[in-house]
Amino acid sequence: MELRYHQRAVALDGVEPVVSAEADALLDRLEARHGVTLPAAVREWYRLEGAVEMLRRRANGDHPYKVEDLGNIEVYHFDSEELEEEEERTYDPVADGLLPVMVENQGVWYWAVRLDGSDDPEVVAAMDEVAPHSEWQPFASSFSDFALIRVWDDPGDAGCRLSGRSRGLEPDELAGMGAALERLPDTFKHMKRFEGRDGRQRIQLVDLGSDKWSLELLWAETEELLAELVTTVVARTGVTVDDLRPVYNDPVGARVLAALRTQASDICG
Repeated sequence: MELRYHQRAVALDGVEPVVSAEADALLDRLEARHGVTLPAAVREWYRLEGAVEMLRRRANGDHPYKVEDLGNIEVYHFDSEELEEEEERTYDPVADGLLPVMVENQGVWYWAVRLDGSDDPEVVAAMDEVAPHSEWQPFASSFSDFALIRVWDDPGDAGCRLSGRSRGLEPDELAGMGAALERLPDTFKHMKRFEGRDGRQRIQLVDLGSDKWSLELLWAETEELLAELVTTVVARTGVTVDDLRPVYNDPVGARVLAALRTQASDICG
């Protein structure tokens, strides 16, 4: 089965897309209940068997809404000087053009799809609760980007990984990496991503402010691919092998760094 919006995300997870008749029926009921037509990208994702579970596994403990919970009435806390204490009130976000899809693992952030009539709308985020007064900020430029990045960001326990020290990369260094690697969608304007070898090499960078970016993660499927990725980063930026360290004292990452240091020493010597 070929997907229009989510082929890449599903392929990264290594599953074969199969439509769930039960999910399709739930989405039909959601549309009938609210008198809306779901965006094509949203329906394509949630009608797949295991789509919500795929997000849950890759969500760093965040909680994606189940298909049956999409479009439900939300409860929020209302406070006013006229009230002795906060009271719970209900809110229909779909009526305001919002479809909540995920809540952060500590309940601080909520993510929602904007129901703006487009086929693949943006995803926005707000703090604390879903309420009429929530201030929604851009998170991902499309729902398909949101799903892809959620899967891409968490390769699970496979592969090997390194992290960089806090030295910030400059814009010209990012441009250098972009010339050698593929750029993926940004999120929240504070995280950038690059990949090589069709996703078998991945880099995450986090905004340090003042247009400087920290190497949060270098991941690769194998030791050889990680060594190649480090070599690319070193060649395209001012980063050195000594700026990198294994994540959680990963012995595989440490072995890669040791081999690269030996190689550099042999060349210089």
